[in-house]
Amino acid sequence: MRRAGLLFGAGLLVGATAMYFVRADHAGVATPVVTSASNDPPSPSATGGSAPRAIDFLELVAGSVDVTERAALYQFAAKADRATIVSLASQVDALPKIPSRAVALEVLLTRYAELDAPAAAALARELELEAAVTAPLFAAWAQRDSNAALRTLADLDGPAAMTIGVALLEILGNDDLGIARVLGAAPQLDPDRFRAEAAIARAAADPEAAIEDALRLPASKRGNALTAIATAWAKDDVLGALAHVDYIEDNDRRNAFKGAVLRQWALDDPEALLAYVFDLSADAQSEAMRDGTLYAPLSALEPLRALEAADALAGPAAAMVRRTALMQLAADDPLGALRHVESLPLGAERQQVLNSIATAYGRLDPEAAIAWAQSQNAPELLTSVLAGVVRVNPDRAMDLLLSIPLGEQARILQTLPMTSNLRGEQIAVIADRLLAQPSRGPALQMLTNSWAQRTPEEALRWLLAHDGSAASSISQAGMNLARTNPAAAIGYFDRIPTELRARWISAVADGYAQNDARAAANWVTQYRGEAGYEAAVAAVASRTAQHDPATAARLFSSIDVSQAPDAAQSARAIALSWARQDTAAAASWARELGDDAIARGAVSVVTNHWAARDAAAARNWTMSLPTGAKRDAALVQIVGATAGTASGEPRLLDAFSSPTAQQAGASEAVRIIAQRDADAARRFADEYLTDPGARQAAERFIEQSSNGMMFGPPPPRVPPQR
Repeated sequence: MRRAGLLFGAGLLVGATAMYFVRADHAGVATPVVTSASNDPPSPSATGGSAPRAIDFLELVAGSVDVTERAALYQFAAKADRATIVSLASQVDALPKIPSRAVALEVLLTRYAELDAPAAAALARELELEAAVTAPLFAAWAQRDSNAALRTLADLDGPAAMTIGVALLEILGNDDLGIARVLGAAPQLDPDRFRAEAAIARAAADPEAAIEDALRLPASKRGNALTAIATAWAKDDVLGALAHVDYIEDNDRRNAFKGAVLRQWALDDPEALLAYVFDLSADAQSEAMRDGTLYAPLSALEPLRALEAADALAGPAAAMVRRTALMQLAADDPLGALRHVESLPLGAERQQVLNSIATAYGRLDPEAAIAWAQSQNAPELLTSVLAGVVRVNPDRAMDLLLSIPLGEQARILQTLPMTSNLRGEQIAVIADRLLAQPSRGPALQMLTNSWAQRTPEEALRWLLAHDGSAASSISQAGMNLARTNPAAAIGYFDRIPTELRARWISAVADGYAQNDARAAANWVTQYRGEAGYEAAVAAVASRTAQHDPATAARLFSSIDVSQAPDAAQSARAIALSWARQDTAAAASWARELGDDAIARGAVSVVTNHWAARDAAAARNWTMSLPTGAKRDAALVQIVGATAGTASGEPRLLDAFSSPTAQQAGASEAVRIIAQRDADAARRFADEYLTDPGARQAAERFIEQSSNGMMFGPPPPRVPPQR
């Protein structure tokens, strides 16, 4: 407000424009005067000499003057008195923050510091100037009276004290003593952070000493300091900075330092960087790409130059540089990028690059991109094109989407919100179009589920405005919203359709518990006796188990598990978390669970964890269980963990409760064994699976490999009748 008053109250300084005069020969500078709004120069008689050339000070500050006139400003400041400098500085400060304003203030305040450094520093603070402008004034003050300058640091806020304190080290000495003096005068400073800034400031004059200072910092502060020092060093002596890399012992710090040096080199002299890279052996190039020191610098190159560089590289280094360059090129010239892709061999890399280019193509030229994708007969490319088209023309994207089979629609819509960076209003357009289709299949459900994952509140507003369309997505949105903003999710309760409230309670409880399990447990008690309560408590118990499994077990024991369809999943989560802390306690709890189906899952989880750490102890506990479903579940884990090993005991199969249970257990054991040793799993199946169908199923499992996409766990369920 103070500055606004100066600026506008003075009528943009009209009527108070500072004027000064420079004689034609620049031999001297007259005393400045304050004039009216007129820009007419004063008469020759007013200056006591030949007609002077007037320079409007505001015009100078606006940046419209040449070098000669700027020199006149320096001349003027050198001869101006304190009162004139203070007046002009206040008026210039009221102007908008244009670059020449900063120049004028610097000139005026530097001169003021020569006359009276403490007063100059005080004026800068009064004008609320940036610390970077104020810092040189404090340095000038410290040259005359360092103790007085230091005493003022205590009155500054943290950021200003940091900037000015580092500047004072130029006068006090950037060493342990100088740093101690600043920290003693400015208790508001974080000592380690200040030492990090001091090390960075020291880099310009003595980078090796700066690195030594940085390496003495705590690990959390060391990395950023080393990176900044590397950047500063590389600007002056890149080869010297690279030579110092090997003196940094920590591998991560060494790579970060080297990466910063190379990034700066790429900015200053990309051709020299490339010459350096080309001189490396193929193994050295690959290693530098793996540790990250070359990827960013080479990625910063202009795309076509980077593609040329890729041709001179070898192995993974060439592939990474080429892929990044093509993706960058595609943003402006997708057809040019496509021409380069044609030279790539078939494979995952080529497909990944093609997908990126397809998205860029769809954004820049929707019709041409759609025609191209359709000509390729590749569904994944059409999906990528649509991800680009929908960014600029959602209606056109939907026209195309609705023309393809329902199953393909659903597949595309499952990923579109997550991969295309669509805005909420763009997704809403797609959802509106789908809602209007009489035969939309699972497409709307897929879209809204994915939307609820990415931006739950946006999705929730649309879903509620459309009478609960895709109802399960409402629960998904509630769970995700509660995870980040429980209060907002709770606030939607009265707007949820009555028939969905049970699912909403359990979904919000699940999300809330991921944010604060204790608070979620307290919140859900108000719904005791209502539909959804047991499912909600089971969900909270599952989340509570991550940090307090004993409390989670007590919560779980308080509910009617028949009213919580996900109770078995919650019991397994509790059992696993507890087994990690206290295996015996978890095993005891699991065996005492009343519901056999739930108990089998919990016992299986505990035994699996136990067998991986102490197979003999897990086996003994398993054999102590009474014959029945719980022991059968534990036996599966013991057999799966030990079969094919020296400690494996085939006679464990005789301990199953029945031949049917034995065959079912052997089938499950095959799946466990196959995860570590496919050949051992085949031998086990051949020896112990007597049913031909079971053996074929086991072989299919061993051979299969799937790459499904997950969008996170669904919200907890409620009983069907609710």
